[in-house]
Amino acid sequence: MQQLLKEQNNLEAITHSYKSQELLIENNLTEALQVIELAFNPKIS
Repeated sequence: MQQLLKEQNNLEAITHSYKSQELLIENNLTEALQVIELAFNPKIS
């Protein structure tokens, strides 16, 4: 039983880590898109 709890905690930690990485990647992609959009549509200030 103790082993099962350990495994479950490990899985939860890994899942949390993946979700964090997913958010970071999403943010990076969003920023990259904004940079690309600006490059093609420079705002006249």
